[in-house]
Amino acid sequence: MANPFAGVRVKAAGSKDASPGDLSLSEHNWSLVPLIAASLEENGWAQEASRRLRFALDFSFATGLRSGEIAIARSAAISVDDDVNRWTAVVGKGSKTGNVEIPPHASLALDRYLVSGGNSTSPKRWKRDAAMPGSLADDDVGLTGARL
Repeated sequence: MANPFAGVRVKAAGSKDASPGDLSLSEHNWSLVPLIAASLEENGWAQEASRRLRFALDFSFATGLRSGEIAIARSAAISVDDDVNRWTAVVGKGSKTGNVEIPPHASLALDRYLVSGGNSTSPKRWKRDAAMPGSLADDDVGLTGARL
């Protein structure tokens, strides 16, 4: 249908002149991503699969988490502070642990994803240690970073 990654240039391995801009989407291409994601069901995707992908895109864009960090995210890692801000504990690059704030756009994406799946938006009511985003099967294994 459309490939927003078509304009991304990848430098050869070990190339010293690769800049971060060469490995990312332009602002115009990023503007196409939600439009394409919104039309997936019209192009044969299952509702649950397109819903999960839209959540992953919105959540990763808003938080800056890498695909591998999103893929292993668990409900137990999300906490709420005294000011009602949501945070997620992550193990990032180099096995460094930390907390990442879940900004309003990502929080809204999380709530939409949970509600559309028939779940509560309250962390107290979440299935303990469920994969976020969840699996399309009943085993709740979730996604791998490579698959996402």
